[in-house]
Amino acid sequence: MLSEVNVSTHLRQQKKREILLLQKLAFCALGILATICTMDPQATPGYRFQFLLPLSYSIAHFIFAPPFDGLGIGYQMLNIIWIIRYVLGPALIRLSRYELRHFYVGVSDSHLNIALVLMLGELWFTFFSCYFFYNRYKTRIAKESSGSRDQLKNVNPRTVFALVLLSAVIIIFDRNVLSGYNFIFRDTFMRRAEGVTFGTLVMIVSWCKTIVTIFLIGKFGERDLVKPSKFNVLCALFITILSMSFFNGTTRSGLLIEGLAFVYLLVSFFPRYKKRILAVGFGGIFLLILSITLFRFYQTRVLSQAYEIFSVNSLAHLLNAYFAGQQNVAIGVKTLALYGSEYEVLTVLKDFLANTVLLNKLVSNIPGTVQLYNFTFYGHTWWADQIAPTITQALGLFSFFGMFVPVILVWLVIKLDVFALNTNSVLEVFVGSFTAATLSFFMPGNLTIIATSINNYFIPLFMISKMSRLKLVFGNTGNYRINDVSS
Repeated sequence: MLSEVNVSTHLRQQKKREILLLQKLAFCALGILATICTMDPQATPGYRFQFLLPLSYSIAHFIFAPPFDGLGIGYQMLNIIWIIRYVLGPALIRLSRYELRHFYVGVSDSHLNIALVLMLGELWFTFFSCYFFYNRYKTRIAKESSGSRDQLKNVNPRTVFALVLLSAVIIIFDRNVLSGYNFIFRDTFMRRAEGVTFGTLVMIVSWCKTIVTIFLIGKFGERDLVKPSKFNVLCALFITILSMSFFNGTTRSGLLIEGLAFVYLLVSFFPRYKKRILAVGFGGIFLLILSITLFRFYQTRVLSQAYEIFSVNSLAHLLNAYFAGQQNVAIGVKTLALYGSEYEVLTVLKDFLANTVLLNKLVSNIPGTVQLYNFTFYGHTWWADQIAPTITQALGLFSFFGMFVPVILVWLVIKLDVFALNTNSVLEVFVGSFTAATLSFFMPGNLTIIATSINNYFIPLFMISKMSRLKLVFGNTGNYRINDVSS
């Protein structure tokens, strides 16, 4: 009998190793195909060696990358960002014949070559960091995979009631806090830049919406443990989709990350319906993001109309701008050459607090990296919609030590993934996965967006989570003590 168990265990481990090898080969194959695509002797100067990006990706991924499903949503998101930045981005630049829209103004071949070197260094630093930190936390990851995590505990109802009451009071006295919210089936979307209210009160209402959604999902998850039923899963999915249908502004990245965190939470509650939840969840997120994208960039809700004006050039431009492609990093290099002497301690404060509620007023008059980057790009400060890449921003703020910023970000992603995998708090599962996915998505660019997410979402929601787990216990003498209800 023992021999049969050992054989069965050996077969499962062997199958797992085979699947892992196939995953690695699939990712590497994408890199090799992109390498072949980008090897162009007739390439525009500055892009002749961009094939080194997908080639290095293939080698580094095969040697250092942990299994795709070896951690949580943060690491999985990081894998997708790697493919976009190091594989798909260079291939599209080649297919667009190096004609990135509006991006060739004032960037020299030298800037592009330096940008390539920085991206290669960032790539190898990032992959090795993943390998190192994954092996460091492997024991805690294996503990969760074995199914030893305790039953998830829902948000304290008192906390939910307090937030709902506070949000209701805010809405009664200031209706403008809802003016920036959109519904997916509205004919037009309200953009945050159109003079709508945004500040602490709006953030409180946003936190309330998130926590109420998590609380209701948790209730159906608890009910499913007592009486398993597809009805519980359907209700949890409906609540998630309904919550996602109301959103503030037209920022797609925030919706994408929030949606993925909700899907991860649903899978944690209903693991036996994992495939169906992923299908419905990813499908819903895709349709939502597609609808906002069509409206924001093509002023239409009809896919066929957007397709008529779509081009490979425009897609290459978007990926380069949002995921710190070589041209984007080259503009960052030029910014350092022009304004490197203007980076100081106050610039660090500006970059990390620029969009943080309450504290942003303290740094409103300080020039930051985003302003310098956009002045380099446009030659004026009338608007600042271009995203400064993390690597050049970090070098400007921290000199040589900026090369270690990607390492710190990878450590945070893996640590938060492990945290979300091991905690037994519903809210902490969501907060951990949401923040890990945010760090991964914005790791190429930039630190200001990452700091905004941590300051406006992670810290407040994490504090609310800790407070919801505390309970005042009164004694006979009238004294009281604070207990952690999770213990």
